[in-house]
Amino acid sequence: MAKVAADDVMVFAGDRSVQFHGGFGFTWDCDSTLFIRRAQWAQQMFGGAIHHRKRLAALLLDS
Repeated sequence: MAKVAADDVMVFAGDRSVQFHGGFGFTWDCDSTLFIRRAQWAQQMFGGAIHHRKRLAALLLDS
């Protein structure tokens, strides 16, 4: 459940950071793009929220 919450928050924070900075948020001069790229990398490496929700549901329903 912690991985699901962390994934949702990381993606949301990156998105809000770009929205907050406006057009500057999409440039390489702003760290907002780094947050979005890190969130996307983490989803690929460790699985996204949907993946972990499916695993959790399977564990809870099999018991």
